[in-house]
Amino acid sequence: MGYEKIIIILLIIIIAILAVGIFILNPFAPKLDTTISITSSQDLTEGDSFSIALVDVNGRPISGAVVQINITDLNGITTKKTVTTDASGNGVIALGDLASGQYVVNASYEGNGSFKSSFASQNINVNPKVVQSVSTESQASSSIHPGFTPSYKEGPLTYGYKGDRKGF
Repeated sequence: MGYEKIIIILLIIIIAILAVGIFILNPFAPKLDTTISITSSQDLTEGDSFSIALVDVNGRPISGAVVQINITDLNGITTKKTVTTDASGNGVIALGDLASGQYVVNASYEGNGSFKSSFASQNINVNPKVVQSVSTESQASSSIHPGFTPSYKEGPLTYGYKGDRKGF
């Protein structure tokens, strides 16, 4: 085999590899559309979390994507947060530092070499956290039987009778 034939075969192989590489790594390939869905309720409580989901045009989750979350109160003050989506395309941020009130939440994804950008917005209402208080009653008012006031003594309990009642 002559050198000319070897050179021609090598050129054909190089051209084939370049063609496959351009096809696979085409920087001019169209980017896929994306959709951000806000999966949180519109009514939240102080300390709750806020969640989003990011998918492509085919409904496949986009993992590892950075989503910017801007939370604006009625006075126009904006809190900026960032969340990275997990393998299921979900992102969750804690709202622990937000006071109760009404807010507008904007979620935006900038896109990348494969995906287009997307945006979602939702009004939310953050309700105050309900704190339950425990009331204590005095011994006299907590008696099961009216007119009977229990007495407490240190030491071992003694079972006994008082009138027709049995007890300790």
